[in-house]
Amino acid sequence: MVTLISRSKNSAALLSYLLSDTGHNGAKQRNIYTTTIGMYGNKKNLIRQLKKEYTHVDKNRHQVEAVHMIISPSDLEIPYSPTNAQKFGDMVKDFVRTFYPNRKCLICVQQDGVGFTDDSTGKKKKILHAHVALSDADIYEYKGVESNKTGFRYLSKTFDDFVSSKYKIKIDAGRNMPKRRYLKGKLITENEKDSEGKFYSYQDDIKDRINKCIQASISLDDFYDNLQKFGLSVEHKKKKNGKVFQTYYLHTLENISSESLDKDGNIKSIGSKGQLPGMRNYRQKGFAIIDIKSQIKTHSKVAATSDPSVEKYHDTEVTARSEFYAFCREHGIDYGQGDCFDKEKYDEAQELYRKYKNKDSEEKSVAKPTQIALKVPSNDIAPKHIIPTLLVGGDEKEYQKELTHTRYHRAKEVLEIDYSSSKHKELSL
Repeated sequence: MVTLISRSKNSAALLSYLLSDTGHNGAKQRNIYTTTIGMYGNKKNLIRQLKKEYTHVDKNRHQVEAVHMIISPSDLEIPYSPTNAQKFGDMVKDFVRTFYPNRKCLICVQQDGVGFTDDSTGKKKKILHAHVALSDADIYEYKGVESNKTGFRYLSKTFDDFVSSKYKIKIDAGRNMPKRRYLKGKLITENEKDSEGKFYSYQDDIKDRINKCIQASISLDDFYDNLQKFGLSVEHKKKKNGKVFQTYYLHTLENISSESLDKDGNIKSIGSKGQLPGMRNYRQKGFAIIDIKSQIKTHSKVAATSDPSVEKYHDTEVTARSEFYAFCREHGIDYGQGDCFDKEKYDEAQELYRKYKNKDSEEKSVAKPTQIALKVPSNDIAPKHIIPTLLVGGDEKEYQKELTHTRYHRAKEVLEIDYSSSKHKELSL
């Protein structure tokens, strides 16, 4: 739904324009359907009745005579047809009575628009559009339309909400087109740059800097701290309804095209000299605090998963090592650690563990499910060997040697290992 609104100081000229016979496209009949509120008759009578309201108004203080609205639905909302034209006109009339009460009004539903080309058929299709000439003088108090009701945003939102809730019309969001603006007669789109790569709009530069700051931040607090690095500052403000918003100010114009600057190097669209160009976050989609916070969170997750340094290392031999360490503890085998590491004892411990695993697997293959693998329980080993005790004032080094020797022979006896091979040597003190 496309809506436009403006104010007119000459209601007679406005009505004459809307009630003209021929259309812009050469059509003999311009208006398909007309209706009024508080007025009747031909063109002259309508103009006279609307002008009559201003005989009680001070022209010096109240110069605006009418509010001009244009409302145009897409073919998906209300398809073009003479029958739908009347329904649409009555719908607009209902809207005016609801939101602009006690005011005379002329509504003209017209067919002289350019229309659009249907992509599927390649043919031109017409669309309906309604012109509304609304008296700016209340019929009882002669007051003008409230200033908040003369803005585009108010008209667009209230009309969309009204027809979708009362008439169950699904609003057509349209194509996601970039914003367009004219600059020195040239039509440019959002984020467009000149031949030097500089932005035509300072707001595009602000948005670009905010996005770069998001990528460089890991939290919202970090984002605010980093803004200065990207030539921005932020001010937290409140609306009249209590809602908080942020205004981002640009401190450098080095990325702004000369087409957007005046002869003194200032932004043309900013009235006060020395005023920093700014952007309110609620005026631009995707720049609310909740959106920025979400983007930072998403960016941090992606950065963490793509960084090889933070990838988790999966050790495939951890289970085997754990079983080997448990075997050594259970059988009192100590091959030392760090500077005391004995490579020869470690290799012999590995050989003992390998034979233990092989013997264990052989016995399990012929044993019943309840049968244990070891022939001699570990609690039967202890009485055969007395573990030495370190006496007070004794030599710690000699004690450790004697303890290792004792545990070694315990394991050898239990596992029945033959050391006659020249590859193995008896441990000795």
